[in-house]
Amino acid sequence: MKRVFIGHRGVGKTELLKRHQSYFPDIQHFDLDQVIVDGEKQSVSDIFTIHGEAYFRDLEKKYFNQVIQNDNFVLSLGAGFNTDLIPTDLEVVYVSRRTDSDGRLFLNRPRLNAELSPLQEYHRRYNERESKYRQKANWIYHLSEGVDSTDEIERTIFQKNFKTKNAYWTLNKESELLLFPQCSNGIELRTDLFDLETILKIIKKYPEDHFLVSIRNQRDENHDLFKYLKDVSHVELDTDIEFSQFLEISDIISTHSSDFELGFKQTQDIQRKHIKFCPIVASFEELKKGYLWQQEDPVQRSFLPRTDFSQNKKSLWRWYRQLQMKNQKINFIQSHADMDDQLSLYEYLKSQNHDLKTFGAVLGNPIHHSRTPIEQSRNLDQKVYLVAVPLTENNFDQGFQFLKQMGLKCAAITAPLKTVAAKSVHSNLSAVNSIVQSAELWLSESTDDEGLKKLIESTEINSETKGIAIWGGQGVLESIQKVIPQAVAYSARDGKVKSNNQTHASPPNIVIWAAPRYDTLNWPPADWLPKLIIDLNYTADSLGLEYAGQQPKAVYKSGLEMFRAQAKKQADFWKKYLDNK
Repeated sequence: MKRVFIGHRGVGKTELLKRHQSYFPDIQHFDLDQVIVDGEKQSVSDIFTIHGEAYFRDLEKKYFNQVIQNDNFVLSLGAGFNTDLIPTDLEVVYVSRRTDSDGRLFLNRPRLNAELSPLQEYHRRYNERESKYRQKANWIYHLSEGVDSTDEIERTIFQKNFKTKNAYWTLNKESELLLFPQCSNGIELRTDLFDLETILKIIKKYPEDHFLVSIRNQRDENHDLFKYLKDVSHVELDTDIEFSQFLEISDIISTHSSDFELGFKQTQDIQRKHIKFCPIVASFEELKKGYLWQQEDPVQRSFLPRTDFSQNKKSLWRWYRQLQMKNQKINFIQSHADMDDQLSLYEYLKSQNHDLKTFGAVLGNPIHHSRTPIEQSRNLDQKVYLVAVPLTENNFDQGFQFLKQMGLKCAAITAPLKTVAAKSVHSNLSAVNSIVQSAELWLSESTDDEGLKKLIESTEINSETKGIAIWGGQGVLESIQKVIPQAVAYSARDGKVKSNNQTHASPPNIVIWAAPRYDTLNWPPADWLPKLIIDLNYTADSLGLEYAGQQPKAVYKSGLEMFRAQAKKQADFWKKYLDNK
């Protein structure tokens, strides 16, 4: 094995390397940054500070060339490594997470562009590197948020010991078939990605694989060739409804209209063929209509909703595709192309361990960063399959009703939905973060108190501690003030004290950051110089983390510990009712 990990800053390559070593204990594993530190007897930060970035890049090249002389190795490279230097005989794995494009902030890494804000610096490097990573990679490992310890699904992926059965993997490079021999039983070959000569060669070369040839361009001279392919036993033809000359010989007819109603009308005109309905879906009303249409004839119909990415940064309907994986013929797994509506290989393999007739969810917006699906799968001993569903205050009721219809049994609620969720389930609490079905009722709980209590216990704060400010906090303010009643709450929008009978005689020593990232947020006053910043967020682009970067003398505590504590209590709450089913 000669395997190399590449990926953006903070994606988790170093921690993955440690897990990977447990999957392959007999192979040497190297972190290039650590190899440099050991060789130069200096930290990476000191090398950057004293010698500059160009000098460090030369060291990367020197030590990289030393490591790859080994017969077997796995090597993790820094985000800025020049991928052009990687020889073609190495297996290059691009480690990617959905949060890569959000940005990440660091308190302990060297700055590369001091003239920019930390987040601007990250995005500049992200934009420079993203296409290079994809071009260089032999395959992409889509790392799920929250996978931070040894994981059996991850192990099977890297050991290539899996078999996909009811989903297609869109092939972008023929080399992907060589890297994953006999792992997939469904390969999509698109005519806009491969010429016909290459498609024929691949089909003949791999007679054991099942292929879906998707006709995505209109060339009349291809008709006889496609007619020949129709008679090949391990090939099915999929044609967009716009290419009328190929419809008769096709096994599957697709419609990809951006107009939902137009696409829906087109499905009514298709007879005696499998129909693949792939419209842009803008609402739960449209989603439900597509779902009910597919359920009328699940053998001959597949519904694959798409997101309008001109209006949304991340997929709205990825969770739906996850839940429908076993209920329809046509499904897709994300491969080399960036298609956020498609689920990852990890998500696919995880779904195969569940019947998907019932499920749990985390609800919020944004929600793609959530660690809840992985964290609660562990807490619930993998007994419940969880998905992340984007919902807003405006569409919560409609979305919640549809999720219940599909089989929702429990849900974690994130800001800003905690109040509207409490009203929706008729809770006695004003805000809830946990709901579960019991018979015909939905029961609710708030476990934020427990999470916050654990986080505060890890500090020296007690009931006598003065000078504590809360910045923001809508949805969790009540929980914070239960645990720390002496804290003074400030609005993150206008900086004003939220209660008339509270004030600070002097700037606070402790700031509890409870505000999400949004455009109209204000920073705390410039004369605040806190010694401790407690961030209730755990994301790597948190504004609390950015604020900590402006306060070099402050100690920073992430909200990850709070999240894990409240998640454990949340899982215990769910179990009481799920175990009775």
